Amino acid sequence: MQTTVQDAFALAARHEADGRRADARAIYEQILAAIPEHPGALLRIAEQEIDSGAIDAAQALLVRALQAAAAQSLPAHEILLAAGRAHLARGEREAAIAAVVQALASTPPSTAIAAKLGDLARDAGGFDVAEQCFRIASTHDIARMHALGKAQKAAGAFASARATLEQC
Repeated sequence: MQTTVQDAFALAARHEADGRRADARAIYEQILAAIPEHPGALLRIAEQEIDSGAIDAAQALLVRALQAAAAQSLPAHEILLAAGRAHLARGEREAAIAAVVQALASTPPSTAIAAKLGDLARDAGGFDVAEQCFRIASTHDIARMHALGKAQKAAGAFASARATLEQC
C-alpha cells in the first residue's frame, strides 16, 4: 500500500506534536523530494530552521513556500506568520509588521492565525496592526479580546483599552 502525500504530511505533523522533530523533518524532506515546491513541507522545515536559529535558510525556504502557495492559489497566512517570526528573530521589526500586514491583505485569516499574527505584530511594536489582528481573532475568542485590550493599553490608547476590557 502506498502512502499519499497527505498521509505523509499528517504523519509528520503527529511526529512534531510528539516532539520527534527529526522524524518529522525526514518526512517533510521526502515530500519535497517528490514535490519540490510543496508549500506545507517548505513551511514546516522553515519553522524548524527558525527555531534552530538558521534564519537565512528559513527565509530561503519561506520565499519558495510563498511562491508555491501563490502558484497554487493557496492561502499564505501561516507562511507569512513564519516570515514575520524570522524577521523578528533578526530584529527586523518593520519587516515583521509588513509580513503581518501582507497576511491581512488577503483573505481573512482564521481566528487562531489572526491571534498569532497579533502576537507577532505586538512583539514587533506594531500596536495598530496587532489591534487589527486581535479584532479579527476576538470575534469568537474572549481571551483574544483581553489580548486586544492589553495591546491597546500598550499603545497608549487607554480609553479604547478600557472599553475593550469592559467588554470582556
